[in-house]
Amino acid sequence: MKERNIVLLVILLTLLSMTGSFISDTYLPALPDISRDLSTTQNYVQVTISVYLLGFAVSQLIYGRCADLFGRRKILFAGFSIVILGTLGCIFSPNIYILIVARLVQGLGAGAGVVVGRAAARDLFSGRKLAQIMSYMSLFFVLAPAFAPVVGGYLHELFSWQAIFVFIFIYVLLVLILAWLYLPETNSHKSSQHLTTWLEDCKVLIKNYEFIRYCYISTAALSGFFAYYAISPFLFQRVFGMSVVMYGWLAVIIGFFSAVSRFLNGMLVARMGIPAVVYIGLSLLCLSALAMLLGFYFLPSRSWVVLLPMIGFVMGAGFIFPNAFSGAMEDFANKAGTAASWFGFLQILGTCFVSWLVTKFPVTDQSVLAMTLLVLAVSAIFIYFFRFFAQWVGNQLGVITQKKSV
Repeated sequence: MKERNIVLLVILLTLLSMTGSFISDTYLPALPDISRDLSTTQNYVQVTISVYLLGFAVSQLIYGRCADLFGRRKILFAGFSIVILGTLGCIFSPNIYILIVARLVQGLGAGAGVVVGRAAARDLFSGRKLAQIMSYMSLFFVLAPAFAPVVGGYLHELFSWQAIFVFIFIYVLLVLILAWLYLPETNSHKSSQHLTTWLEDCKVLIKNYEFIRYCYISTAALSGFFAYYAISPFLFQRVFGMSVVMYGWLAVIIGFFSAVSRFLNGMLVARMGIPAVVYIGLSLLCLSALAMLLGFYFLPSRSWVVLLPMIGFVMGAGFIFPNAFSGAMEDFANKAGTAASWFGFLQILGTCFVSWLVTKFPVTDQSVLAMTLLVLAVSAIFIYFFRFFAQWVGNQLGVITQKKSV
C-alpha cells in the first residue's frame, strides 16, 4: 500500500473512531445551562453522559460480532444511521427524560465507529506498526475532540445548546458520506461462526491475561478523562467562575498536551518498545493524581491546581492508549472485530460506571476528582503488574515455609 494511501486511510479511520468521543465532548460546556433550561438538576444532566457511555459500551459487542460476520462497511452504515436518529432526538428534546433516551440512542449507534475503525486498523497492520499507526491515529483523535468543547461553547454562546446537536448531526452525516465513498472493505476473512463459537472466542478473550491487563489500564486512563468531563464543567464554571467559552478553551490545552504525548509515543515505541512506554504512562497517571490531591490540601480554590495535574494525567494516558490496544489485540488477528468490540465494551463499561459514580457527589472542589484519579492510577499499576506481584508473594511465602521447615 502506498504511503499516501495509508495516510488517507488512517485519517478516515480516525474520523470514524473519534466520532464517539466527539459526540460526547461537544456539548460539555452547555451542561450547566441545559440543567437550567430543562428545569432539572446537575445529577440528571450528568446522567446523559453515563447513559451515552452505557449505550456506547453495549453496542460495541454487537457491532464487533456483526463486523466479523458481515464486514466492516455494512455495520458502520447501520450504526451511524442510529446515531443520526439519536441526534435528532437530542435537538428536539422537550425535557431531560427525552434527552437521556436520545443520548442512549446516540451511544447505541456510535459504537460502530470505534469498532470498525479499530478492527480495520488491525486488518491492515500488526505489532509495532499497529502501535505506531494507533499512536498517530490517536494524535488526530485527541486534537479534534479537544476543539469540540470550544465549538460547542461558541455555538451555545451564539445560538443555543440545541445548535450543538445540529452541528453533531452535520458532522456525522459528512463522515458517513466519506466512508461510503472512500472506505474499502478490509475484512477479507468474514466469519461464518455459529453463536456458540463466538461465545467460545469471548471466553478465550476474557481468560487471556495479556488482553485483560492491557484493557484495564486503558479503562483506568479513559475513566480519568470522563471523571474530569463529568465534574469539570461545574467545577470550572460554577466554583471557579469561568465562562462557557473559556471552559471550552481549557479542552484545547488538555488536548494539546495529550496530542504531544501521542506524538512522542510513536517515536518512543519504535526505540524502547511497548512495555517501557507503558511504565512511563502509568507513572505519570499516579504522580499527577497525587499532585492534584496535594494541591487540594495545600492550595485550594485555584484552577491551575486542577489543570496542571490533569495535563500530566492525560499525557500519561497518551502513552497508554495506543500501546494498550496493540498489546491487547496482538494475539487475535483472526478475531479482530470480536477482540476490538470486547476491548471497547469493557473499557467503556468501566468508564460508564466511574462517570456515574462521581455524579453522586456534589461538585464543590476538586477533591472527588483527585481521589478518583488516584484510585484509578493505583489500581491500574496493580492490575498491570498483578502477575509479578503474585509471583513475588509466592516466592516470599515459599521462603518463609522453608525457614519454618528448617
